[in-house]
Amino acid sequence: MEFGVWKVQEGGPQPIVTVADGETLRVTARFSEVGPSASQDGSHSFITNELLVDTNWTPTRRNRPMSEPSIRLSVSESLNQPPVLVASDVKSGKSRTIFDPNPQLSEISMADVKVYEWKDSHGQLIRGGLVTPPDFVPGKRYPLVIQTHGFNGDRFFRVGYAETANAGRALASREIVVLQVEEPMPQIEHPWRNLPKIGIDAYVAAIDKLDEDDIVDPSKVGITGYSQSGLLATAALTYAPDRFAAALIANSDPLTITGYNSYVDSPLDGVTERLLDASPHGASIHDWLENSPAMSTEKISAPVLIFASDPWHLLGLWDLYAALRYQKKPVELHYIRTGQHNIKKPLHKLSHQEVLVAWFDFWLNGGDAANLEDAEHYGRWREMKGSIH
Repeated sequence: MEFGVWKVQEGGPQPIVTVADGETLRVTARFSEVGPSASQDGSHSFITNELLVDTNWTPTRRNRPMSEPSIRLSVSESLNQPPVLVASDVKSGKSRTIFDPNPQLSEISMADVKVYEWKDSHGQLIRGGLVTPPDFVPGKRYPLVIQTHGFNGDRFFRVGYAETANAGRALASREIVVLQVEEPMPQIEHPWRNLPKIGIDAYVAAIDKLDEDDIVDPSKVGITGYSQSGLLATAALTYAPDRFAAALIANSDPLTITGYNSYVDSPLDGVTERLLDASPHGASIHDWLENSPAMSTEKISAPVLIFASDPWHLLGLWDLYAALRYQKKPVELHYIRTGQHNIKKPLHKLSHQEVLVAWFDFWLNGGDAANLEDAEHYGRWREMKGSIH
């Protein structure tokens, strides 16, 4: 018996459930948006006599009972265990791995990741993930890179919170300790000027705690900022410049003039007042100058790598890049024209993370060109280092 088919106009809803009711051909479609003539469960029924040709579908009854599965599939992973597919017997409770998509990782000596906690200057408990090199030696002080924007303690730690501005295990392979920070974010009604201070407190307190625990060298600390945490990281570079030796700011707006104008023109109601709380003109100019880290770039001393993955982010970060370049401070721009806010394409990830790792290895470890085939950028960075007074 062949099924009937409901022809849908272009752009219309698509049927996802088909049933046969006796000798009548019937199609049931469920919609993502329920129309006024739909039934309460969001479904429509249509009767048609048009045949669907070239099909091997078998009619089934609408109310056929579903049997309880005896085997359940799930993904198992943890901070240090890559994800694998596990099958479990419902009755006996026994389980085993049936598919490992990354068997090669079992032959690689990887960094160790553990949950790490500390308190900021206000006594607030902060949580993060501490990544140590594969051959970590207790008591040895390592360079540190602080990665920002959040931490998930239940998932396998690969690069960090996102593909952008994170390269956790790769950095650890260069004898660098990585701390992935879960910042204590304020409530939405808090003014924007509180946000940078929260970041500074969290990052500086983490450096002090890791120094106290004899894990890191406090004179060799880097930081990455991405999206909202780009503002936090830029503020840390501006208001605690002596605590950081290198930085990466990616796909963010550290409250630049260009960023302000884009928020003013935003179609979202209230975004200007909620995010800015001040304007860079009129009587508010003094508040803006005091609280915008992008307007105090003369205080930044760390070399800064700026990353933009599309034209919009390039515009948002250009003010920061231009100001640092004008002051002859060590700064470099890495630009990908066709990326996303959180980059997805494999070649984009490879290019971005290779530069990221090399940047921090150079400024924190003194790494040189022997580690990479294409080391053209090392020549530029040596010139930058030579120009620092």
